[in-house]
Parts: sequence; structure tokens; C-alpha cells
Amino acid sequence: MHGAVTFALAYTLDQTLISSGRFHLILFSEAALIIFSLLIPTIIFRFILPRQKSDEEQEAAIDQVKVEMVNYALSELKKTVSAKEDP
Repeated sequence: MHGAVTFALAYTLDQTLISSGRFHLILFSEAALIIFSLLIPTIIFRFILPRQKSDEEQEAAIDQVKVEMVNYALSELKKTVSAKEDP
């Protein structure tokens, strides 16, 4: 979508104000900008973003969080029960 807007803006330039050679240079520059804006993030994000975990790794992580949640709930419940028994 951004590429379409970029080209639309380039084509709004009146050719009577600039020469044909400069107009083609502007169009070439716009095309290069669009191509680079698509390629560079694709290449750079591969190195910046963390590796996506496999389904098995994600399920293991979720199971671990569930176990930790249950253990936390049990410990809080034990604290509540022991606090009621102390008086």
C-alpha cells in the first residue's frame, strides 16, 4: 500500500515543471525505495528478532507455566488456611 502511495505522489508531479530525464530518475528512485523498504527489513529482522520456538517447545513452556501457577495457588491457599488456624 505504501508503495502505491509513493508512486501516486511521484506521478502527481507535473512533467511541465521538471524534465523528462529527471522525472524518470524520480520514478527510478521511488521504485528503488519501495524495493529496499521491502527487502531490508526482511533481511535485518531475521537477525534481530528471536528465533520462533517449535510447537513442542511452546507447549512445554505453557505446561511449565501451568505447573508454576498451580504451585503458587497451592502455596497461597496454604498461607490462607494457616492464617485462619493461628488465632
